[in-house]
Amino acid sequence: MDYSPEKDETIVLRENGQTKQVSVSDIIYIESKGYLSLVHLVDSKDEIRSCKLLKEYKNNLTKFGFIRISRNILLNLRYFKSIDFSNRSIILFNSNTQFQISRRKLLALKRFIEI
Repeated sequence: MDYSPEKDETIVLRENGQTKQVSVSDIIYIESKGYLSLVHLVDSKDEIRSCKLLKEYKNNLTKFGFIRISRNILLNLRYFKSIDFSNRSIILFNSNTQFQISRRKLLALKRFIEI
C-alpha cells in the first residue's frame, strides 16, 4: 500500500457550526463514540467532534492508509509504532497510545500491511 504524501488531500469536518479543512495525513485516528466520531489530529491535544459515522470515514479514507482495527477505531497506519499480533495490540508513535485489535479485524490488518 502506498501512503506517499503525493496522495494526500484534505477533508472537511463540521463541528459546532464551524467548518474545518484538515489534511488527511494529520489525522492519527478516528474514534466512534455513539453517534459522534472523534477525529484525533497530530498537532492538537483536542479532538474534532463530528456527526459523521465511522463507516463513512472508512469508505473515504481507506485509500490513504486507514484501516478499521475494531468496532470503534479507524487508524491511520502512518502512525503505528508496533503491532503485537499475539496480544492483538497496536501502539501509536506520537502518544504511545495502545489499542486492542479485534479478532475479526486482525486478518484484515495483516493483509493490509502485507505481512
